[in-house]
Amino acid sequence: MTSRGPGSFMVQDTLTPTSDVTDDASSGDDVSSYYTATSGDPPMEQRLYVINRAGSGEASYLPVSPDRQHITSYSLRTEKWRPIVDLTNFGVAVLDNSLFIIGGFDRRHARHLSRVVRFDPSEGTWTPCAPMHLARAKFGVCTSGNKIFVCGGERSDGRVTGSCEIYDAESDTWSKAAMLPQPRANAVCAAHRKELYCAGGYNGNTSHQNLWMYEEYRWGEVDQDYPHVLPNCLDRCAIAVHDNTFYFLGGVSAKRREKEERPKFSTERRAFSYSTHISALPREVHSSRGSDLISPWNLKLPSLNHARHSAGAVALGHKIYVVGGTILETGQQVRIAEYMDTRTGMWEDDFNFRKGDVSNVACTLLAVPKIPVSQRKMAYRLRWVMW
Repeated sequence: MTSRGPGSFMVQDTLTPTSDVTDDASSGDDVSSYYTATSGDPPMEQRLYVINRAGSGEASYLPVSPDRQHITSYSLRTEKWRPIVDLTNFGVAVLDNSLFIIGGFDRRHARHLSRVVRFDPSEGTWTPCAPMHLARAKFGVCTSGNKIFVCGGERSDGRVTGSCEIYDAESDTWSKAAMLPQPRANAVCAAHRKELYCAGGYNGNTSHQNLWMYEEYRWGEVDQDYPHVLPNCLDRCAIAVHDNTFYFLGGVSAKRREKEERPKFSTERRAFSYSTHISALPREVHSSRGSDLISPWNLKLPSLNHARHSAGAVALGHKIYVVGGTILETGQQVRIAEYMDTRTGMWEDDFNFRKGDVSNVACTLLAVPKIPVSQRKMAYRLRWVMW
């Protein structure tokens, strides 16, 4: 996404995010001072965004350090993003510091969408992109390289699908990808370098414990002889990637005592991880059995402090943050954000959401100029004139 040819994207929409607070930026009189620096670029602020996926249109953020290692201020600010008002269960992806809102369910018009819009934080503008081939919601989404992968989801007729698509930001085009082995909705997708996984999800009135890997342009089991699966059937969980480890956090589990029995759904506090690279170590010095493979699974992580599903998760430095979500049994929102220190494996509560809807959220990191949205277009025009 480093370059785009003329006409790669459609004409920019006039939609801009509006905030219910004042940005920590200088007044309009100081705009030109941002461009007297050697680089000629405005100073950037790294932000942790918590994006509502339940239709409120809210996007709250906290500033983080330039190296994205820790939160620098707990003064939570909230913006109102018009493109996500009344839009639920959409996908969120970031490529080259541009944020993409993908698909979802338009509750105002009661229809699933194939729409894709791109948010440029540098100018505070939204741009329509090429739509997906299939309108869908409740799908898994992640980025790998300069592409966005969309996996499964719920179709316009309410049925669960296994279809997948890939978005190429350079050409602004969607292409169909290999089908999932089985239909899934509310699955999680994540990637580490070139390794792409799809896990869990819902279909057939129950959750599942699949772990599929995208390899050689097809989805399949991680190991055909000894397939890897999640420790329990799970959907609507959060996932975060730190180094080469995937952390699965919370979610809704489905348990049944007998095969014919209807599953019992419950909100999870459980946390576990899967590492993509394992090594062999000797079992014992005097063992005649040689060496055993270390399991890629860590099922002994401490549980979250708060059970939750539909939460957002993100890695900040050596911490894995889990934010928002809902308790299935009571319908209560979880307003306490917590983190796990990957060095100690311990969970700690960090900050609270005192207002707003955090029942279903996504978390992401963006770099945003320290200029109010209302002044960014003026600033860029000044920069062009000065150049």
